Amino acid sequence: MPSSKASKIRGDQKYYTGVAKEKIGKVIGSQKLAEQGKAEKQAGISERDAASVQNGEKEKHDEGAKEQKDKIVKKSDEIMEQVLKCKFTDCKL
Repeated sequence: MPSSKASKIRGDQKYYTGVAKEKIGKVIGSQKLAEQGKAEKQAGISERDAASVQNGEKEKHDEGAKEQKDKIVKKSDEIMEQVLKCKFTDCKL
């Protein structure tokens, strides 16, 4: 049952999908994909912020969410390093 209200989960999904698209676009040299990712990432941030306001929360993100985000970004960076390494060598992921 879809909701018209802003959702933190949906905002996070948009944000992390955008991060992935942006990084992949940069790796494969697709400016269009990188820009789409950047826009989707911003849309996710906006939706999370709107959900926080709707829920009457003063803090945008709690410490646990920040730690989880940091872990995901770190893992994403590690994966992108592997992709870049393989792009210039004959390796398999």
